[in-house]
Amino acid sequence: MEVKTSVQTAKLASYEGGNQVTEEEVVAVKNKYNAALKEWRVRRKACLEVVDGICEMMDQKRSVFFENAGLEDDKDVGLDINKYQQIVNL
Repeated sequence: MEVKTSVQTAKLASYEGGNQVTEEEVVAVKNKYNAALKEWRVRRKACLEVVDGICEMMDQKRSVFFENAGLEDDKDVGLDINKYQQIVNL
């Protein structure tokens, strides 16, 4: 962990001198960001499928189950995944 931190610190220091980010670095960051968004969508969908299955067996609405279980959805806390996708498209 310390090695990774020192490498990143050195990389950051090189940018402070006025060096610009290369196109390859921009593409790499965008690819990582898109992969993280994709994983968010996949995990959210899988979680909601499990919750929906539980709700179906209990004959409850998802919102009631979330409230009783103390769970929060992305929308409950004001997160919209589409806004995060727009960041990459700027």
